Amino acid sequence: MDFLNNILNSDSDFSSLLKNIEKNRLPIACTGLSSVHKAVVISAIHSLTNRKIAVITPDESSAAEITNDLLSLKTDCINLPSRDYCIGDIEGYSKEYEHKRTDTLSKLLGGDFAVLSLSLDAALQYTLPPEKLKSANFTLKSGDTISTADLISKLIGSGYVRTDICEGLGTFSVRGGIFDIYPTSSSNPYRLEFWGDEIDTISPFDPDTQRRGDAVDEIQITPAQEVLYDNTLLEKLKELDFYFDQKDSLDRTALDIAKTSKNEKFIDLLELSNIKIGE
Repeated sequence: MDFLNNILNSDSDFSSLLKNIEKNRLPIACTGLSSVHKAVVISAIHSLTNRKIAVITPDESSAAEITNDLLSLKTDCINLPSRDYCIGDIEGYSKEYEHKRTDTLSKLLGGDFAVLSLSLDAALQYTLPPEKLKSANFTLKSGDTISTADLISKLIGSGYVRTDICEGLGTFSVRGGIFDIYPTSSSNPYRLEFWGDEIDTISPFDPDTQRRGDAVDEIQITPAQEVLYDNTLLEKLKELDFYFDQKDSLDRTALDIAKTSKNEKFIDLLELSNIKIGE
């Protein structure tokens, strides 16, 4: 897109905007641009300054629109959708947007992006602390040594659910020395074959036909949900004599607690799990 950058550089207003950004004379306003022209200017600013940019829009539709415009300009733009709260029965509840959020948050953590787009609502919502998000992200490589018990524990700690058959995002299954995982950031599940405690091979496979593809060296595991279980939180719940089924969402549990008590122990629990509960 060099020709667009050259055109913009010849414009005095854009040159003034760019100089102020480079000298950190901020905040600065730029008005009168249509949606696609905003994308062109944002793309040019990133290209010419090599700075990462966060674009906050009024709503979800405008965030999606500017994301598509930037991607069409070959600018690596990721979108953080707003969190979809479930206040009813969670059986059969889709976690598509939660998976998109954890995937985007993981890319933010690694700096693997040029522009981030998000709505104002998404910008104001609480999420995982960076240190907890980092601990829930990990890489599995061919040749790594890890027991199946430890891997199960790590996956559950990252919000994955153990099932009989691995066929949905955020699930895994274990059959002897064969370990199937469906990472939330992947378009297909992977089969890990163990030789003792060593990962012998890692291959993608088709969940319908079970046919495997070519082996890969490694896969990246990103969290399957934003509220993660850990031993500290579980112990806190035990202190409260509060039991929740593994299938239940911790968000729902915290909401139930918040509705029924103002006790300091409950407040500590909510702060510990980093959940924002409205008044």
